[in-house]
Amino acid sequence: MKHILSISLCVLAASTANASDLDLRVTSGGTNVIWVQTGQSVTYEVRGELTDNLNQGLAFFAFDLEYDGGDLPQGQAPGSANMLNFATPLGLNNPAGFGGTVNNGDLIQIGGAQNTINQSFAAAPTGLVMTGIAAQGAPELLVIGTLTTPMTTGTYFLSPTNLNANVIDASATGTPFWTVSAAGAGTVQGLVLHVSDCAPASNYCVGKTNSTGCIATLSATGAATLTGPNNFAIHASDVVNKRFGLMFWGTGTSNLPWLGGTLCVAPRLHRLGVRFSGGAGPAGTNCNGQINQFFSQTLMNNQGLLAGDVVSIQCWYRDPGHPDGTGVAMTDALSFTICP
Repeated sequence: MKHILSISLCVLAASTANASDLDLRVTSGGTNVIWVQTGQSVTYEVRGELTDNLNQGLAFFAFDLEYDGGDLPQGQAPGSANMLNFATPLGLNNPAGFGGTVNNGDLIQIGGAQNTINQSFAAAPTGLVMTGIAAQGAPELLVIGTLTTPMTTGTYFLSPTNLNANVIDASATGTPFWTVSAAGAGTVQGLVLHVSDCAPASNYCVGKTNSTGCIATLSATGAATLTGPNNFAIHASDVVNKRFGLMFWGTGTSNLPWLGGTLCVAPRLHRLGVRFSGGAGPAGTNCNGQINQFFSQTLMNNQGLLAGDVVSIQCWYRDPGHPDGTGVAMTDALSFTICP
């Protein structure tokens, strides 16, 4: 069982009858449920928000972080002016650091306290108290940290525990010191990590040089997952501007001569919708066009794609000014694995 390390900052506590609660939420990339690869580095953020405005904001907070996917390194030192007031020397934190004590792979007592004593009883800390921290409706970023996902697939959790907090009393003036009240532990929401061993999309094959001298290439954003966020998209960049094109995919690779370039996807080919490349300038005069294709979960399911299937995709587009007379050009190709 873990024990909270004590922060010996003197505070005068008022009645807790009307005390607020502090909610905590752990996120990565703005969400508390993520789909990631094995062995991946993940940055997480912990935000706090008080449940009412019957106070003048946080005076002190401390919590632990438990992670069942491996060992956590210490959280980062404060980067904002608000949190600097909770860290030594302006405030007072765990002797091991504001980012907590590493204990059996978890973090103990992340956080700190503001200088609510105003040097009434001691010469340190030296900071000025800031009010309104983590006020209702204005969540405060309390700490940032990193973790590494395990090499074994599965679902893992980063969970805050042992939350303790004080708030500045609504009537406090700071003369001669700031009185505070204990806050309760409100809603605590951890980070859920779905870890898979699907490799990220990778490029292969060679695209055809277009009439403006560029070789268009493919890239991907999001994750090709059947159950995670529905956000997987393929992007063709350096395409001839203001021309039409389309992407096509299959479940095998190829390397065959085709229309002055290379067919990189083995038949049977599945055509996707026609797209316009856009871009600036008169049509066909530069390669600032782009063709984007959303590869949705509906598409995956309708085509019978299953977790573990490997998909190859390429983009073909019109290029009427091409000197070889074919009137077309194409990108390289991407290969990606469908994740659960």
